Order: sequence, then structure tokens, then C-alpha cells
Amino acid sequence: MKKYKAAARVFEKAVSGKILPGEAWLMLGYAAWNMTDTKRAKHAFIQASKFPAQQKSAKKMLAMLSKPEVQ
Repeated sequence: MKKYKAAARVFEKAVSGKILPGEAWLMLGYAAWNMTDTKRAKHAFIQASKFPAQQKSAKKMLAMLSKPEVQ
């Protein structure tokens, strides 16, 4: 639905409220990435990678963020 800003706000609340923090960090990373906020996305994926259930997905996204853009 491309409501990434609204989604990011919801996931930031979830992270600060300690509600499923690993999943919230991962989803915040996806929302930030889709808003092209790579700094915020990277931070969120790093935080998500600390949780076993989200570690694989978070590390995959971090690898994608570290690749140079193809022009």
C-alpha cells in the first residue's frame, strides 16, 4: 500500500514499547528501505540481526544495503 512513513512510525512505537522487538526492527528496516532512508534502514536491520528469528533476513538486507548501486 506504500504507506511507508506511517508503517515506520508504527514499528518505531513497537520497538520502543518492546512489542516483538526483533520483528519490529526488521519491519522498520523494510519501511525505511522503501522510503530510501538507508541510514535508518541499516540501523534497524543491525538491531534486528540481534534476534535469532530475524537474524537471517536482517543480515540478507544488510548485505543488499552494502552493495554499490548499479547504474
